[in-house]
Amino acid sequence: MIARKTPAKYSSIDSAEQLGIAATNRVDQLSPNSDRNNIRLNQNVPTDDTSFIEQVKNSNLYAGHSRANDPTTGKHIGSTIHINPNNSREYIAHELGHHITDNTEIGHMVRNLRNNPKLAIALAAAGGGLGIPFVQSALQEGDDDAVAGMAISALMASPVLVDEALATKNGLAIMKDAGMKATPGQRARLAGGYLSYLSAPIMAGLGGNFLGNYADDYTAVYDL
Repeated sequence: MIARKTPAKYSSIDSAEQLGIAATNRVDQLSPNSDRNNIRLNQNVPTDDTSFIEQVKNSNLYAGHSRANDPTTGKHIGSTIHINPNNSREYIAHELGHHITDNTEIGHMVRNLRNNPKLAIALAAAGGGLGIPFVQSALQEGDDDAVAGMAISALMASPVLVDEALATKNGLAIMKDAGMKATPGQRARLAGGYLSYLSAPIMAGLGGNFLGNYADDYTAVYDL
C-alpha cells in the first residue's frame, strides 16, 4: 500500500539517507563520470481528505521517479524521487533503482524509449520479423555485444518492462549494500508491482529469458 497514512515497520523515511548514499555510490561504480548523479526527495503523504480515486490517480506522487533538470539550462542533472515517507522502504529503493539505471548507458537509452513511445514503436517495427528466435539466439552465452547492440532494437517494444526490471534489480542491490537485505514480504510487494506491467501480450512474450539475463548482465550481480 503506497498511500498509507501511518509509517510502515521499516519506513522509507527512516531508510532514505542510507539508501540514497548506496544509490549514489552504485552510480559512481557503474558510471564514474556521470554528471546525472544528483537526487532530490519529494515527500507526499495522503490526508484524510484524499479520496481513493485521487490516491490512484496520483500514485506516482507516493512512489515515483522523474528526471531532474537544471532550471536554467534544462540539462538532465539527476532524479527526483517522489515518495510517501510512510511507505515500506522497498518502494524508495525501487525508485532509487530507476536513478541508478538512468545513469548507465543502456538504462538511459531504455528510459528515453519509455518516455517516447512513438520512438519505441518505430524501433520495434524496425526489428519486425525477427521475433523470439532472434532474441534467443542473440542471448546465447558469449553474445553480450549482441544484447547491447542488435537485440536491444527488437526488444524495445517493452521499454517499460525492461526499465522496471532493472530498477527492481538495482533497488534490491542497494538494499543489500545498505545492510537492509529485502525480506520475503518486501520482495513479494515488488514482484506484485512488476507483474502489473505484464498486461500487454508483447511484454509477456518478450520478457522471460531476456529480462533475467539482461538484468544480471547490466545491473548489480549480488546474492539478492
